[in-house]
Amino acid sequence: MGKIFQAEEDPIAVACRRYGYTLNEIGGHLGYHYSTVSRRLIRSERSACMRDLTPQISITICGERMVGRWHGVNRSGFHAGCLV
Repeated sequence: MGKIFQAEEDPIAVACRRYGYTLNEIGGHLGYHYSTVSRRLIRSERSACMRDLTPQISITICGERMVGRWHGVNRSGFHAGCLV
């Protein structure tokens, strides 16, 4: 498992999804409780999902081209976009 954590960008997800390690095994390796590992895995997968679902746009403001992902609705449901 040590090689996974040295080589992978998202080692918890890779160890769990690709190699079948349990959250308890991953937690034991890292010194964390399995619930902490679970929360990190969920947070990581949500971030990956949002990156995939958020449209990438390119805009020009004052002659400067900006490229990024558009997040257009805040938690309250109002349109308050930002380019990330």
